[in-house]
Amino acid sequence: MLGIVIFWIGCTIASGVIGGNRQMGSTSGFLWGLFLGLIGLIVVLASPNKKPSMYSRINSIIDEADKAIFKNEIEKGKDLLQDAFYHLTKVPRSTATQSIKLKIYEKLEFIDQSELVKELQEKELKESAKINLIQADQKKVDNRDTMIGAIAILVILVIIALIKAF
Repeated sequence: MLGIVIFWIGCTIASGVIGGNRQMGSTSGFLWGLFLGLIGLIVVLASPNKKPSMYSRINSIIDEADKAIFKNEIEKGKDLLQDAFYHLTKVPRSTATQSIKLKIYEKLEFIDQSELVKELQEKELKESAKINLIQADQKKVDNRDTMIGAIAILVILVIIALIKAF
């Protein structure tokens, strides 16, 4: 008889603990185990798991954003971070929400800085291309001036030769 009572108490405690990780909650799990013993434990084990917390959902969105940024899908990453920030506004304020907000701000700032650096590099490339074009044009002008000078000297030499010949 004592063994049955101990087994029943074990089922009750196990149902309460397992119920805490299920949608039904620990109190309902405890009551199922208390009134039905092993059958209650089976009912608790068959019940659906808890929905993921908002924090875990937000963190998974941030992870998706990180993957998108890594794949150089910057706009998708920005959108996901803004989505995470939106979901964060639905959660009561706490130190956890503040640290997640800070994490999102840092990632958005990093993206903005990366885009700024990219823009500066593109501008620098355009400027160097312009400088190269200007230098190429200058070389053409210099080559043309050299050729005109050489032709002028040749014409002068021909004129001098003709004058000496007469």
